Amino acid sequence: MRLLGSNRAVVLVGPRGVGKSTLAKYVAYTMLMQEEVDYVVVPEGPINVNELLTKVASLRRRVLLLFDVDPREVYMPRFILGAAEGAERPLEAAARAINSLLAAAKLDRVDILRVLLTASDDELKALGVKLDTAAEHRVDLGDVEFLAEVVRSYMGERAESCQEVEKLARIIKEHHPEGAYTLVAKYAGLWLRAR
Repeated sequence: MRLLGSNRAVVLVGPRGVGKSTLAKYVAYTMLMQEEVDYVVVPEGPINVNELLTKVASLRRRVLLLFDVDPREVYMPRFILGAAEGAERPLEAAARAINSLLAAAKLDRVDILRVLLTASDDELKALGVKLDTAAEHRVDLGDVEFLAEVVRSYMGERAESCQEVEKLARIIKEHHPEGAYTLVAKYAGLWLRAR
């Protein structure tokens, strides 16, 4: 949130599964609750920059645009094999979306628009998008207490009766040193809720 105060656009970067999307959703929620923004908008792809800026300026409301390059719950190959000729591939659409969102943040004359993007290192390399290094923030949420909270949050009411969550969080961190631990913590919590 501090970075969004000094930059109109921030890109959360890191390996897959380290918590970029989780952090982005937390930041969006917190900014809404603390009334730092009035709306959080999640565009699905490229936007019409002029149309967006006109709309935001007319509303006179503070807006956070939240875009996740890969928001899926299940991961699949980045490119769709055998896509119809002329159809835009997912990474091409993501690159256009990122460029349009960054342009909107840069062109916002009334300073009420913020952009928060998430992308893995691999995705950024494949996208070829040029980022302002001041706006890039590396994410690594491998802290055991944070992972335990992720497990608890997805466990729901069952979290109160589970005494071993911190131990589970340590095991997740130890077995996934290259990343993906936040995603594993999420699914561990969901699995424990179902048991």
